[in-house]
Amino acid sequence: MTLPWGEFLTVWAFLAVNIASPGPNVLNTIACAMGTGRAAGLGSAAGVALGIGGWCLGMSLGLAGLRRGAAAPRGATGLDARAAFVRSLAVNATNAKALTSWIAILSLFPVARAAPGDIALPCAGARALSGGIHTLYALAFSTPPAARTYARWGWAVQAVAGLFFAGVAVKLALGLSSGS
Repeated sequence: MTLPWGEFLTVWAFLAVNIASPGPNVLNTIACAMGTGRAAGLGSAAGVALGIGGWCLGMSLGLAGLRRGAAAPRGATGLDARAAFVRSLAVNATNAKALTSWIAILSLFPVARAAPGDIALPCAGARALSGGIHTLYALAFSTPPAARTYARWGWAVQAVAGLFFAGVAVKLALGLSSGS
């Protein structure tokens, strides 16, 4: 390791706030936990952790720009832990929030000066942070009261999330078409 600890702490602090904030990964983990139960929620958390590790490696190696798109969260019923894990990898790989987050991290972390160990450390921290935060979401939202609430109001939550992400997509498309 050649970089000072401050370089890693800055990235991890940014990631912790970013990972905890609502986006496709968080909504997917919550939907898996509420719609199917704790095992699916924890499977989703593990998928997010692996996916975040992949984003970190991609950012570090200059490949993050190859992943684009946005995935709207859908209801999760009848998923086992494996299916939720695979679904989380797919949501994570197409997560526009993740792409923009890792682009921001490029400005925070001196990749050009980083040794291989310097790359491995933030990736391990990113996986631990995302796995831990999403595990907390899975545990909180896989309770019987959460499942009852989801059964009653899940459609409304999904509709609001869908409209929000559709609005983000329209805004991005308009920005691209106007050249701004």
